[in-house]
Amino acid sequence: MFATSLLSFALALSPPPAMDIGWLEGHWCGDADGVPSEEIWTGGAHGMAVGLHKDLAPDGSASFEFMRIEAYGARATFFGQPNGDAATPFRSQQVEPNAIVFANAANDYPKRVAYRRVDDATLEAWIDDGDGLKKQAWRWTKCAASPTDR
Repeated sequence: MFATSLLSFALALSPPPAMDIGWLEGHWCGDADGVPSEEIWTGGAHGMAVGLHKDLAPDGSASFEFMRIEAYGARATFFGQPNGDAATPFRSQQVEPNAIVFANAANDYPKRVAYRRVDDATLEAWIDDGDGLKKQAWRWTKCAASPTDR
């Protein structure tokens, strides 16, 4: 009886399982408005995925962003670090099996960050101003070689 009560107590204190964010995993390549880009995501084991985004502009300049998503139960937080700046958190606002929208109304731009796994070979992402009036979007497919290493 005591062992059963102890087990019930331990289960009650256990954190809920993290949401599945493993669908982001992969090396993704594409081109948005003539700018080659790639995004690389680790798997989402233990509720954390780590990512890197890189753009190469036609003039040869490059930009990058370090990212991570920490998932806990039914909630997740996206942390973006454009060009290595301090991390800005965005909390999950809408979660679906293969899509997630994060929001931070206090951030100047973007206010929302979203990802959607279209199929086995396609990942989409977008950022916007919160109203959808100022929006930037990316569509990537799985790749083996980096298009930005040209």
